[in-house]
Amino acid sequence: MAHHFPDRKEFKEQFFTLLRPEAGFYKVVLVYSLAISLLTLAVPLSVQLLVDTVANIALPRAVFLIASLLFALLFFSGVMYALRTYAMELFSRKIYSRISSEMAMTAMLAESDYFEEHQQADLFNRYFDIITIKKSLPSILTNGFTFLLQAIIGFTVVSFYHFYFMLYCLALILLIWLIWRIWGWAAINTSFSLSQSKYDTASWLQSLAMPEQDEGFLETPVDELIEQALMNRPDIAVAKTLQTQFRLERRIAENLAKPRLDFRVYSARDFGSGTLRRQGTDTIADISFSIPLAIRTARGRAASADARLTGVGYELRLLIDEAQRDLRLSLVNLRATTELKEVALRELTVAQRLAEAELRRFEAGTSDYFLLNVRERSLGEAQLKRWQAELNHQVALANYYGISMDRKVLWGESVDSAPQ
Repeated sequence: MAHHFPDRKEFKEQFFTLLRPEAGFYKVVLVYSLAISLLTLAVPLSVQLLVDTVANIALPRAVFLIASLLFALLFFSGVMYALRTYAMELFSRKIYSRISSEMAMTAMLAESDYFEEHQQADLFNRYFDIITIKKSLPSILTNGFTFLLQAIIGFTVVSFYHFYFMLYCLALILLIWLIWRIWGWAAINTSFSLSQSKYDTASWLQSLAMPEQDEGFLETPVDELIEQALMNRPDIAVAKTLQTQFRLERRIAENLAKPRLDFRVYSARDFGSGTLRRQGTDTIADISFSIPLAIRTARGRAASADARLTGVGYELRLLIDEAQRDLRLSLVNLRATTELKEVALRELTVAQRLAEAELRRFEAGTSDYFLLNVRERSLGEAQLKRWQAELNHQVALANYYGISMDRKVLWGESVDSAPQ
């Protein structure tokens, strides 16, 4: 499946557009990270000064003063770290709520035909990337800035030790830049491709669990649909099996009350040692005729089987009538919900156009907030009606499949044609 990946300019615009609303948090985090990094550098110096003081001077007042200074630095570093964590927690909440609300508004205000041509589940699966952003971005901002600041200070300090160390730092910086220049954008495109493949797989798995249903069977005549559905009903199949069973029991009982005529033909021959006198092969034919005298039992069995057959026939007729009634009602309801869904979709399209026109009038200064609010409220109500109509249609479709006992749908198989 071919997908569109943004170029470098488009990627930068989208990336900074995503992060721009929370610019204030980035500044606060950078200030906290800078303070924590400086305190991290000051703590080893204080420890070294404390050790030197104890080893050389050993004055209690100086030791107490330096220890208090070290404690103050550690305490202030902990306070700054806690404030940075609190700020990043507020940042994660804000970006989570903002992106969620933007996706909700986009879904409400987007053109309805856009969602008709795309898989809605596949589009909104990307909502779960918000969790990834919420967990990863604070760590990248804090630890990334700390790592960058420590690298700059480390390179600067090492460069003053010797000229070769400075060349080594410059070569390392050049190597990092070359790696980013050569493989950076390819790695980003690979991430795009991997992410798209992940969502394609999720969409495929959802299609297995929730197969798309072909509603072309609504064009089939009602009598043909009812005939197909009656063939799938297990209760009707059980009643027909009982009918066949009782018919066989009645025939067996009727045979017991009728005269019996048996005709047999068989042959016999003696083999082996025995008497010297043998007559060869014997061929025998006989006819037996019997008339049963006690036929009340047979007649009772026949009457019982006939009564049960009549009862099952009535039950079968009742089941068929109820199934036909339910199927006709479900088909009427299904066609009605289909038409209502189309009407709600057209109403949503009109409401979207009216809201857009009212927004342009408001921007031109020929409208006010009241009319704009009315149009937006009408758009929200139309969106709600559209999804309510879709829900009613899906419920009607599920009722039809349940009544018709379509095994392909009930067992989760794909449906490519009319129900069988």
